[in-house]
Amino acid sequence: MIRKGLAALLALMLLCSTACAEGLSSELYQNLGNLLEETDNVTLKGEAEFTYDDLCFKKLSVEYLRKNSMDHYMNVDFWTRGHRSNGEDMEYTSGYAILARNGTANAFEKLYHTLWHDISYEDRKTLFSLEAVNDYDRLGEILPELAEGFPNYNITVELDGFDTVFHVKADVRQLPEKVQKTGEGAVRHLLNRYLEVGLPEEEDIDPYPYHSLDYDTFELFSALYEKNYGEIPSREYITRMMNMGSGTDEEWDRYGVVYGQCVAMAGKAHQQYTDGYSILRADGTLDHYDVYYQYLQGKGSCSVYYDDYLTAAEAFIEKALQEGKITEEEKTEKSPYQLAEELGMQEYYETLGKNEKAVIAYVGSDGSCRFFADEQSYNIATAESVTQCIANSMQSMALGETEVSIRISGGRISSAEGMVELRMTAMDGTEHSIRMHFSGTVSDYGTTELDEAEKQFEEMISWTP
Repeated sequence: MIRKGLAALLALMLLCSTACAEGLSSELYQNLGNLLEETDNVTLKGEAEFTYDDLCFKKLSVEYLRKNSMDHYMNVDFWTRGHRSNGEDMEYTSGYAILARNGTANAFEKLYHTLWHDISYEDRKTLFSLEAVNDYDRLGEILPELAEGFPNYNITVELDGFDTVFHVKADVRQLPEKVQKTGEGAVRHLLNRYLEVGLPEEEDIDPYPYHSLDYDTFELFSALYEKNYGEIPSREYITRMMNMGSGTDEEWDRYGVVYGQCVAMAGKAHQQYTDGYSILRADGTLDHYDVYYQYLQGKGSCSVYYDDYLTAAEAFIEKALQEGKITEEEKTEKSPYQLAEELGMQEYYETLGKNEKAVIAYVGSDGSCRFFADEQSYNIATAESVTQCIANSMQSMALGETEVSIRISGGRISSAEGMVELRMTAMDGTEHSIRMHFSGTVSDYGTTELDEAEKQFEEMISWTP
């Protein structure tokens, strides 16, 4: 999916600061509401740098041209720091461009040099919307209410010629709860919608107990069938019956009897527990765990993931050859996939993982193995970018410090710059600072056209690497 609307980050910064300024002037928030929800023919340009504990991990450049509610142009470039699965650091640049005409858009992915046609642009009739904040439909209805409780001493106003510059400095954690919740809701919505980063809910707890039951259908059905009829059914027969295929009257009669017994056995197993995770064995016994995590912690299963299955198989086969488990002829005559299966490579690494009480065994291309006690530590260790790593390790987040300057020229917002901070609590309990330093301009009110943008877009998609 194409990453959408990074230009909305500029709108977020303006929102955070504008909500602060109502105590001095209504002009600022009215201008913001008009800019984001109503203004046609406007151009926004901006840059941002993201840091994690003062280490830069992403840079962003955005150009957004809005002719009207149906015609837009967006050009985004970003630089990202990450690492490859072998642990080596890497940096890469990418981006995308979207040209919308009459409500549909062509989008171009710069990293993969891919053009996507006729993407619906209906949900981007406005640059920014607060869908994540319940009870509010329009930005202009929110800002006055939020600003009522904001202390005026956090704002200073400077007259620069004919321009007015609002300087806002505050620690959002010290502001009224409604201001904090609105800002944090907007951040969640923007990160989820435009960057596809989902943040954990602080109270994400299911109040209703739920018992999960797992069993091997073929194993259970076969055992009951053998108990009833003294023979083991073929897998083909079970699959055919379960998919409502053709069958004789006797086949259907037997299937009905055994299927009913399977349902009864599963129902009885559910009645024994109200929550947790259970495994139903073919003999009717039940292995129960209070939570699924206990089952994963080496007690019942270890998933095996490969950096590259083929190269890992070749390394495993080479080792088996050196140990005399196979001959050179067998290695030549059979495919790596067949030999890996015959040599039990999957089972070998599963056993290693279980012995280490690991949930995941990650096999490198050279056959080396890394073990992870939970899925989260695996996601963090193998994330391909610092951004993903941050999202995977986040337990909760809250808005922190905000320093923003907004310039109004001729009664309209002309530029903004500053810093907005997220205070992140990681899964290990440590607190970290994620900051976005940004600057942006708003220009060409009433005069923005897309002719040059269309030429720029055509040149971009016609280039062949």
